[in-house]
Amino acid sequence: MVGAGTGGSSAWTCQQIRTCVFDCSSDACVQMCAAKGTPDAQATFEALRACTAKVCTPVTDVNCACAEQCLDGGAAFAEVDACLAGAPADLICDSALCH
Repeated sequence: MVGAGTGGSSAWTCQQIRTCVFDCSSDACVQMCAAKGTPDAQATFEALRACTAKVCTPVTDVNCACAEQCLDGGAAFAEVDACLAGAPADLICDSALCH
């Protein structure tokens, strides 16, 4: 799933990095996902990761990340919007993981 299609030459968007990270349980995994993004996507994701990490320890805590990125009162709404870059749907917040 996560590793599928990695042989291609297209770098990931911030949303693709974010989707990959939601399957992570370690900082090494987060770094592996982020490394697959374009430089802009990496910078945008890092802003989102840093905002989420202010509250969530570890940042891979899915319940905490969902609360910060998707639910009323979350601190990372602006960073999520930047990461989505106009995408019509948020694959993380609209998923069963965050409900």
